[in-house]
Amino acid sequence: ICSRLKRSLNVPFTYIIMLTGRDAKEDTILGLRAGADEYLTKPVDMEILRSRLGVARRIVESIPPPEWSLPKAPGYEVHRLIGRGAAGTVWKATHLESNRSVALKIIRMDLVTREEYQRFLREIEVTRSLEHPNIARVYESRIDEKQCYYVMELIEGSSDLRDHVLRQKPSHEQIIGLMARVCDGVGCAHLNGVTHRDLKPQNILITYDGIPKVVDFGIAKLACPEANAEDVETLQGVALGTPMYMAPEQAGRRPDLADPRTDVYALGVILYALLVRKHPHKLKGLSTSEVMWSVANTPARRPTEFVPDFPPTWERVLLKALAKDPDSRYPSAVELGAALVKCAADEQ
Repeated sequence: ICSRLKRSLNVPFTYIIMLTGRDAKEDTILGLRAGADEYLTKPVDMEILRSRLGVARRIVESIPPPEWSLPKAPGYEVHRLIGRGAAGTVWKATHLESNRSVALKIIRMDLVTREEYQRFLREIEVTRSLEHPNIARVYESRIDEKQCYYVMELIEGSSDLRDHVLRQKPSHEQIIGLMARVCDGVGCAHLNGVTHRDLKPQNILITYDGIPKVVDFGIAKLACPEANAEDVETLQGVALGTPMYMAPEQAGRRPDLADPRTDVYALGVILYALLVRKHPHKLKGLSTSEVMWSVANTPARRPTEFVPDFPPTWERVLLKALAKDPDSRYPSAVELGAALVKCAADEQ
């Protein structure tokens, strides 16, 4: 709910104070990442809560209407807001020299945390190094004391993978073909020494023409150890990613173990959910920590538990991608994509 409120373009800026009985470090991190502006645990001192509400009111009242606050970027004409997060906004713009429509992603330096700033820089660094038709391209960026933004490919009229499947209702064979193309994009990242670490339907956008584009490399891991030294040091024991799509090594709080096989597991979860309409682990009614324990400690359920006539070849591919032991999975998305192409061919 918090994430949806922050992303919604139909409501004005919403200041969210999350008041909860969950006070573990992981809960605070998840709440703030979801977009909460303040995170308080119960029982809360009412005087403190009133003071926080006063701060929230001053902030909300100081924010001008969107039509007053079009950002300026040299060489671009900015048109309208198309996306919003807790500390950043995405705008549709035109590159004046080429007349190309682009997306301008800007972060508010006064709102962003050090961790979010580092993720933003990493997203720019990683995505600019990757050129593939199934990865959203970054054209340029500006990082200085005045502005912090990057310019990326505009995926006009796009929807994320989940919404696309719900609306278009593709066949299982078409879903497999679509995911094979996603694997091509992720495989390109793997061949360039990059692990995404947060693959989920929301980070796979589908164009008007049905082309998938992988986005949001904000917590990507580079292959060279020195590039991730600070990441491992500061986040040791903290899970990176989205719990429902985590690999067992992520859910077990070992971000240092993440490699291309971690992404293979997430791709397996996504495909399993699209084909079986279930999660490979029993998660209903579980808390975040319980979800992570289940992923880290229990094997994926066979698709035939829910769909008795599920094709045996597809099941073998899914269970290999979802193996608890990384050594038993496909080495990278390249091999998973090849297996999916073969699955699709076998069914024709």
